[in-house]
Amino acid sequence: MSDPAAPADQLTRVVPGLRAVLLFGSTHREELIHGVLSTVVTVLVVLVGIVVAVAWARRREGDLWRPRRVPHPEVDVAYDVAVVRPVGRLAVFTRFYDREVIGGWVDAAAGSARGLGRVLRLAQNGNVQAYLMVVVVGAVAVAVAAGARS
Repeated sequence: MSDPAAPADQLTRVVPGLRAVLLFGSTHREELIHGVLSTVVTVLVVLVGIVVAVAWARRREGDLWRPRRVPHPEVDVAYDVAVVRPVGRLAVFTRFYDREVIGGWVDAAAGSARGLGRVLRLAQNGNVQAYLMVVVVGAVAVAVAAGARS
């Protein structure tokens, strides 16, 4: 048979401050968690807040859903001039630099790789004798270069 006080004991392990309420409060531990009452109080507080806000807004402005016009103080103008516009210009320059300069370098690297691939593709024709001839000619060229230095 399960102990009816077990859920409250488990809750006091999670919320240590609740142990004092359990020790000095009600003898019925399950009454400490007022689910329905707390929900009703929360809904009432929200409804009262909405009523107060709507009444306050109607008293001050008349139309609650009319768009408001907010004046721009000098701080906004200074922030726009000192931060927003320079950052916008920097963004335009960065976009130009990325597209034109960096993109040009990347396109040039890709073009040189494509060109080298086309040249090397011509040399790879599947003729083993041609491959051997390239190795022999390369070895002779290295030997001649080494002999010329000595």
